[in-house]
Amino acid sequence: MEALLLLAALLIVVAIPQLIVNQWSKSEKLSLVTKLDCEDVYLKKSFKVTYTAYSENDNIKDIIPPDFNDITIVNGPVFTHNKNGRAIMLNLEYQLQSKKVGEIQIQPAAILLSDDTIYHDEKCQVIKVEVKHE
Repeated sequence: MEALLLLAALLIVVAIPQLIVNQWSKSEKLSLVTKLDCEDVYLKKSFKVTYTAYSENDNIKDIIPPDFNDITIVNGPVFTHNKNGRAIMLNLEYQLQSKKVGEIQIQPAAILLSDDTIYHDEKCQVIKVEVKHE
């Protein structure tokens, strides 16, 4: 009986907290990528931006889109997801159109995790685009 009590105490003190830490560990593979469908962007012509979030631990709740300054949303958001075991990949697509000629900036999105924390991928940077006349 003492052995069972000792084992239960050991589980409570060591194993369970470690399982919780492992479940939400920052070392978990999370990534967020922003991709444009073209290299050249023209005024009054639409282009597509796709935000792709990946988690190996199925703890993504949503993708939080950025504000689109100087950009009109023509279509979207279109949301898709793929799941393979515990891994999950979410895509958020927008069809956009610039309101001006010159440089515009496509801001990165963020990931809303299952525990309601917001994750920003440091590798996901602002994309600067030069909008040209038609």
